[in-house]
Amino acid sequence: MFDTNWISALADSLDILLVFTGLFSAALTTFVAQTSQALSTKSPSPLG
Repeated sequence: MFDTNWISALADSLDILLVFTGLFSAALTTFVAQTSQALSTKSPSPLG
């Protein structure tokens, strides 16, 4: 009985952690994409 409750609690925690990780990843990806575009348009090309 104890093991079943413990596994259930761990599964719920893991679900929450995976959702949080997915949302954080999406936000970070958007931030990095926007920042890299802004940096590439503002800096002059050393080859050009």
